[in-house]
Amino acid sequence: MEKFVQQFSTEAVKSGATVSGPYDLAGLMEYLRKLIASKKPAKIAACRPADRPDWLSPELIKNLATALPDQTISLITDPQTAETDFDIGITGCNFGIAQTGTIGLESSNSWARKVSALPLIHIAILNQSKILETWSEALELVNRTPSNYYALITGPSRTADIERVLTLGVHGPEELHIILTNE
Repeated sequence: MEKFVQQFSTEAVKSGATVSGPYDLAGLMEYLRKLIASKKPAKIAACRPADRPDWLSPELIKNLATALPDQTISLITDPQTAETDFDIGITGCNFGIAQTGTIGLESSNSWARKVSALPLIHIAILNQSKILETWSEALELVNRTPSNYYALITGPSRTADIERVLTLGVHGPEELHIILTNE
């Protein structure tokens, strides 16, 4: 597994992502606090990981915001909101692919898609035990899961549509931060 974690991290960084960790819950929250403080967002949206709903519970996110007393942060965790102009989106991940540094996010509901695709900064939390070696393994997993939609994300959004100049963040986040956990 450690080999896959190292390969995943290397490939994700090559694609333009930032990878940190692994952390336990306390370390995760401390890292999130520091990262969010450095970005100074006005609005954060969070979508809890299906496998660890306790990690991004509304209480934990509110505690995180109160740990940043010099910033006023609006926290959006309600999937029914029509709001879409948040600065940071925080999601969990269902798996990672070591071969390419790709994260997989089951996002049948529109909230998960909004939180991972609309903000300028996407923070993705991935349990290192869910890193698979190859795309073939990931496709097998996806085919066994009754889901209508998976987002497969490799690095920040990029395009070279306009005059063949590579531009980040046109069709999605400019920054992708992947935080590995060990729980």
